[in-house]
Amino acid sequence: MDKEKIGYVYNLSVDLGSGRALTFSGNFETGASAAEMNGEIDKLLSVGARQQAKAMIPQIKDQIEVAERTIGAFEQDMLRLAEEGGNRGKVMGQEDLEKHNKLQAQRTLDQHKAALESHKRHLAEAEAEAQ
Repeated sequence: MDKEKIGYVYNLSVDLGSGRALTFSGNFETGASAAEMNGEIDKLLSVGARQQAKAMIPQIKDQIEVAERTIGAFEQDMLRLAEEGGNRGKVMGQEDLEKHNKLQAQRTLDQHKAALESHKRHLAEAEAEAQ
């Protein structure tokens, strides 16, 4: 291509996370229309979005694994505390405290479960985008 035919030069970078990036470089001929330039950039952005989604999948899977382990450990702790609570005598006011603690623990567990579901939805979206 002659230098006279180069009208616009572009560099387009897509952050893939973990310190990695994908960069597209190129040029448009003199007289290229905005529609032609937009069409080409849209294609490159689509490729970049797919690669970005593919790069995110392992990280999301790790988040899901951590969330599942956290929920499992939390549920085990709640069961252990429930068993221990039934095996000791009650002191005035202690019952109210135990009810409050159980309620707080259930709320925390519910929050962890909601976060897990959010990670799973995010994974499904990333996998669909990566196709």
